[in-house]
Amino acid sequence: MFDEQIINGELLYPEPGGAPGVRLRIRLPWYRSLPLSCIERVEVTIDGEPVNRAEVSLTLDGLNHTLDEAAGLHDVWWFVLDTADLHIRRNKPLSPGDHPVTVTLGCRIPYSATDFVFRQVARCEKTLTLVGRDW
Repeated sequence: MFDEQIINGELLYPEPGGAPGVRLRIRLPWYRSLPLSCIERVEVTIDGEPVNRAEVSLTLDGLNHTLDEAAGLHDVWWFVLDTADLHIRRNKPLSPGDHPVTVTLGCRIPYSATDFVFRQVARCEKTLTLVGRDW
C-alpha cells in the first residue's frame, strides 16, 4: 500500500561500535498499526545480493529482535508513525558510497472477521548512501 515509503530516508548507517554490518530506517507499509507477529516476511538485498534472514534483525522502541523472535511478539506493536531500524550483519564491510537496496515486507492483516487471511506484500527499492563511521 505504501511501498515507496518502506525505506525511510536515503542513508545506510554503519553499526555502532565498529560491529560489522549496516542499518537502515524502515516504515510499516500499512495504514494501521500491527503487532510484530504480523510481520511474516522480511527480505533484503544490497548491491543485488540477497541477505540471509539470520543476518537481519529489527529494532523498534529501542529493543532489538531477530526475525524469528518477532514472529512471536503479539504484544509488541509497530505503530504507523514509528520508524524501525533494520540491522544487517555482514562478514565483509560495505564501502562508503551508493548501494542499491531492496526491502520486501510481507504482513498478515488481522482485521478480518472471517476465516479469510489477508496478506499484503510490499517492496521498496532505493539507492542509499553509506555514510562514514564518523557520522
